[in-house]
Amino acid sequence: MAEGLPSLEELNVAQNNIARLQMTDFLNCPLLESINLSGNPLTTLQDIVALKTISTLRTLYFADPVYGKCPVAAHCDSRAMILSILDHVVSLDGKNLTSTEMSDINVRDMHFT
Repeated sequence: MAEGLPSLEELNVAQNNIARLQMTDFLNCPLLESINLSGNPLTTLQDIVALKTISTLRTLYFADPVYGKCPVAAHCDSRAMILSILDHVVSLDGKNLTSTEMSDINVRDMHFT
């Protein structure tokens, strides 16, 4: 998707009918900090896991008021799940990670490691 864009810091691909993310999609984007994927038909946990390869990712949108939600963002407790998988993200869908969420994620990580 964004391979070969080494200077890319922000990517807005909302409502682009992206149905699947691959682990290799962002390999050559070492500066990528923000992605808006809102309104795309992303549905699986693998789509979220694919974003783990972006260690610089801090801001992520799976839902916003303009483009709507990805189906993956509509799952029960999806925010906690996404933030647990992408532990380097500090803002999801326009809302910063709270200290309570951070504590909850750390507690979950201790139980699963």
